Amino acid sequence: MNLKLATLLVALVGLGVSIYLSVEALSPHVPLYCSTPGVINCERVTTSVYSRILGVPVALLGVAWFVVEIGLIYVKSWFAFPCWVLGMAFVGYLLFSEYVLGSICLYCTAVHITVVAIGYPVWKLSTE
Repeated sequence: MNLKLATLLVALVGLGVSIYLSVEALSPHVPLYCSTPGVINCERVTTSVYSRILGVPVALLGVAWFVVEIGLIYVKSWFAFPCWVLGMAFVGYLLFSEYVLGSICLYCTAVHITVVAIGYPVWKLSTE
């Protein structure tokens, strides 16, 4: 499997999780399947004051970011790497919010991992 395809597949995983979290945030009928007692508490994280920016669910911002990043990876744009850096800054904000809340969202962690994982390949592809 080539680097571009592998990177796109990892990014699609992040996009899929972001879509699920967006639908859950915007629809009261979609359940959030995650543990709630203890440190692993997706509900506490996804309904906190940190879960929306200017009323927009951060998961929806994640969907937009992944769509843009996937497009940039697909066309091998040099801008894919600066866009990834912006995504990493946002991951930092989200990790800080989980720290402040004292809770971890497993879905959010999956998204964070996908963002981190595509960093080196995005850099490599944007410099070819």
